Amino acid sequence: MKFLILYKHHLYSSIKNKKLFFVVLSYFILILLFVFISGKIQDGMKNSLGNKILLEEIQERFGDIRILIPYAISLLLIPIITLINNFNYLVNDINNGSLRYLIIRAKRFQIYLAMVLSEFTYIGIAIILSIAIILTYLYFKGFSFGNFIYILLPILVLLFYAFVFISLFTMINVFSKNQFSSLFYCLISLVLLIFFMQNKFLKYISAFYYVPDLLGSEENLQIALKLFGMLAFVIIFNLIGLYLFDRRDL
Repeated sequence: MKFLILYKHHLYSSIKNKKLFFVVLSYFILILLFVFISGKIQDGMKNSLGNKILLEEIQERFGDIRILIPYAISLLLIPIITLINNFNYLVNDINNGSLRYLIIRAKRFQIYLAMVLSEFTYIGIAIILSIAIILTYLYFKGFSFGNFIYILLPILVLLFYAFVFISLFTMINVFSKNQFSSLFYCLISLVLLIFFMQNKFLKYISAFYYVPDLLGSEENLQIALKLFGMLAFVIIFNLIGLYLFDRRDL
């Protein structure tokens, strides 16, 4: 019961966040825009033999371009949306003393998990709605939904992907002293993940490594292993975050 109360409290706080609302709204608008643009690109490529062959190769490798481009935009924007919602969230609660009030009435792990899961719910709903926008548009454009990969897999990938960054940024917030240090460390973590991705040895500890080509021609086992890799990041980041949060002076 205490967990549910905390969960609802943090979820309501995210909903009331006007800055986050406008960021998510902008995300929806960009998704619609890029779905429309990618449709125009696809129609234009069909009119040229060379481009038509290229289009067929892209579709064979990555899937429908009208899904690929908005999906790629989502991969870019989700860390930013998560960062905006998260970077000063926990720090503010600690500095204004609200966590001291909560910790009297609930255990620390309940407070921590409520924060993580409430944010995941908010961002997850935004992702599912964005996919629904894409599918609605494609439905009216006569797109066939015979293959589940065009519906289920993008949602799964983006949800796992978002959960990784929610867990990472929440963990960082636990040891950040103020808003500036929280933002700084979150940005540094993104830079490091991108840097690791460029190294053939370090790429395996970058969350970005487990995202590319998930809509491509990879075997089901490879896709499952990559999803498991992202889930492993979620578990590790949250375990570290819980450990640090349990020992932080509030």
